[in-house]
Amino acid sequence: MPIRWKQYELFFAIAIFLLLLASNTPFTGTKVQILLFERHEIEYSFFFHTLIPFLLTHVLPLALLIAINIWLLPQYLYTKKQFIALPVAAVICWLVLCLAFTIAFFYKGFYLTATLPSELIWQRLGQRALGKASLMVVVYLLYCCVREIAIQWTNQEHPRRSFRIMLCNKAAATAFIYFGILYSAYIFQVFNDRIGILYLFILLPVIIIIFINVYGLFPYREKMRLSLGRFWYILLTPPIILTVISVITFIILSKPRHFEPFALLTFFVTSLAIPLSWLVYLQQKDKLGVLLQLQKDLGNTTADLAFLRSQINPHFLFNTLNTLYGTALQENASRTAEGVQRLGDMMRFMLHENNRRQIPLKRELEYLNNYIALQQLRIVTSKDISIETDIYSCSYNHLIAPMLLVPFIENAYKHGIRLTAPSFIKINFYCDNKGIYLDVVNSLHPKRIQEGMPQHSGVGLQNVKERLQLTYPDKYTLQIQEDDTAFTVHLHIQLTD
Repeated sequence: MPIRWKQYELFFAIAIFLLLLASNTPFTGTKVQILLFERHEIEYSFFFHTLIPFLLTHVLPLALLIAINIWLLPQYLYTKKQFIALPVAAVICWLVLCLAFTIAFFYKGFYLTATLPSELIWQRLGQRALGKASLMVVVYLLYCCVREIAIQWTNQEHPRRSFRIMLCNKAAATAFIYFGILYSAYIFQVFNDRIGILYLFILLPVIIIIFINVYGLFPYREKMRLSLGRFWYILLTPPIILTVISVITFIILSKPRHFEPFALLTFFVTSLAIPLSWLVYLQQKDKLGVLLQLQKDLGNTTADLAFLRSQINPHFLFNTLNTLYGTALQENASRTAEGVQRLGDMMRFMLHENNRRQIPLKRELEYLNNYIALQQLRIVTSKDISIETDIYSCSYNHLIAPMLLVPFIENAYKHGIRLTAPSFIKINFYCDNKGIYLDVVNSLHPKRIQEGMPQHSGVGLQNVKERLQLTYPDKYTLQIQEDDTAFTVHLHIQLTD
């Protein structure tokens, strides 16, 4: 489970920017600006005096934020170059913002040139832009430090790592939604004193209490099996503490004559958050129970597969095959010895290579050649069977999913060979720097169709099609043709070293 803090941050920044556009921010000051320009007898230009300042003070910081999170931090953070690249990037961003804010303030207040010298205006606006850019860069740097420290701590190897990541994602999403709604109310000018008091001093403590109860106190009670009476003392502690903090902050900021009603209201609402958090906890508990059961079932399945694999000891099989190989050589049964050796190589491949995501292409070709050689031992005495193979070794260091080519060869031998009828198989494989190419053509036997026997319907080809789609989406071409006498497969997979 990845930590999605940075994704939520980008979504928050873009959402705020869209809200600014929706509130007609670039145009809200136009009437006032026009009056100021007309009063000073200076021609007003919407493009220079409104649009450009908006682009420099809003669009440019958003573009820098996107570039930092999408390109800069993934490219250099936690690398050897971070101690050089990140400070340099911070300085460059600071200089760009200083210049952009200075130009924006100058164009927005261009009417001042009628009463003040340009040099003095540039100086004052430059100082103002310097202060705003410095504050923005410092605040964001501190925020980034806190964010990265929290992400690193959350992402450490720990028995409760998944729980930490889930809590971090939920807390980040809740925080961005909370501040997004707050800023939206400010942008659309629907934020008054009453709404501010309810939002800051009551809603915020309720959210904090829900997080504390759902992810802290309720699981702690089930784990420690606390009595209900003792647990209530613990449960009422956060509402009391948060009520005291809210009341003190409210008194300092608003200096009311009577704060007792506000204190009672805050404690009452924060106490009501306890049953609400209990309902949220029950929902979370049900979801967690389903996930734990799925994890348990998956663990049982994995254990069963491991047990089945352990029943066939590979060392025993290889030792037995070596014994049979030695016996065949003593009896001068060269074909048997060759078959045993190739079968051992194939089994070793299936045990050690088949469970990997990708293997060198040469290992896949070795298995392919061993399979063809074993089949050749079976049909070597049949004169009416023609097998033509052109499998060129690949000089490129391609990697490929294991057991991806063999099903086409197996299908050709299974359906294309009859010991009592003329049969043929043609296999052609080659590769280049762009990928690999496999052509397989085998004979068809109409009598099998008349007898109701399946031809190339099967499950093997369907499985390999699904594997190709999952492993190499939009990077492969598979053409299958069938007529009365032959079945043809052409496969091309784009691979890179």
